[in-house]
Amino acid sequence: ILVCGSEGEIEADPTQDDFFDNWNRRLDSSGNYGAQKKTVWTNLALFADDQLRQRVAFALSQIFTVSPEFLAYSSLSEQHMYYYDIFVKNAFATYRDVLKRVAFSSNMGRQLSHSGSTSVRTGMDASGVMRFPDENYAREVMQLETIGLELMEMDGTVILDRMGLPVPTYDINNILSFARVWTGFEIASRRGNNEELDNIEYSRM
Repeated sequence: ILVCGSEGEIEADPTQDDFFDNWNRRLDSSGNYGAQKKTVWTNLALFADDQLRQRVAFALSQIFTVSPEFLAYSSLSEQHMYYYDIFVKNAFATYRDVLKRVAFSSNMGRQLSHSGSTSVRTGMDASGVMRFPDENYAREVMQLETIGLELMEMDGTVILDRMGLPVPTYDINNILSFARVWTGFEIASRRGNNEELDNIEYSRM
């Protein structure tokens, strides 16, 4: 497997080109790089010695979902394998650790648009236009990745107010406050010998 740049693995070599290959003819009869993601994942899911880790990683990936098609890089491999590695490496870590890694991921930053979000003051200084911080990730991190939409009892039943309506877990004020937190994230410059040719580094934000 000719891959580098993952955390704790081989050092990036800026003198190398963008060559990338990982092809298993037994599982993948196509030379398409996008199909290689499936090849690597299938091999690990079926044959890896740490099956519990692999299953927990898959479960986490269904909570912190990103769409290769939405990101317009569905044919690439390294970008998405690096993202999935967050769950493999942190399968037995705390949920807070996983959430932090995902929040700092450029995949999530691009999909839920907190990458490039700035404070009102920064926007005014840069362009003279009053623009509020992006609220997308501030909302989704609560709705999809942590507390959900409605308060619940320990047995999972929804808590109702005096009118018989579900009690929400957050409101617009919470969203506006969290939106201010998710500012200042920018995509780092690309490293050498990276699969992508764009001036983007998919490993960190």
